[in-house]
Amino acid sequence: MEALNKLVTYIEALDRRQFKFHVLGFFTAIVLLAGLFLYYLAESKNDLIVRLQALNKLATKGCQIIDVHRRLVKDEQHLKQVLEQKRGFVLQAFFEQVCRDLSMTPEAGWAPKEEHISDIFNEIILTAIFKNVTSEKVVKLLNMLNKEEIVYLKGFNLKNNNNRTITISVTIATKRYKSSIES
Repeated sequence: MEALNKLVTYIEALDRRQFKFHVLGFFTAIVLLAGLFLYYLAESKNDLIVRLQALNKLATKGCQIIDVHRRLVKDEQHLKQVLEQKRGFVLQAFFEQVCRDLSMTPEAGWAPKEEHISDIFNEIILTAIFKNVTSEKVVKLLNMLNKEEIVYLKGFNLKNNNNRTITISVTIATKRYKSSIES
């Protein structure tokens, strides 16, 4: 209370010009403090917005990863089911049968190769080149490959020849359980 009395005495002792100067200084200080506070709030808000946007991106990416994982699990279950149904499937025998059915002869060197792709599956890949093929036979070949669920088209190159025929390079593949798992 004594400090307040001293302040009142000090203010009463001021002349009019000094009083205006002190009031102006006081209000300027209040405006500056309010301005600094508002600036701090705006910067905090902007920082929070940036952090929320980053979190939103991460959440979206997380949801996409979960969706991809679910799809991959579903695809893997489907693949296991197909592999169980077609346990004795041999890609080379299938390919030879397709070539016989279409009366097509591939160039030499089309033997299947096996590649490691995961702890559970190996991939059997067969690449063959056919020269002087008609577009009708290409369509029939692709249809036959598409009908066999266990076989998928891994690569396809097409080159148009001058004599209304086509040269194609077809890479087909299938998956099979690794030998250690099958035993």
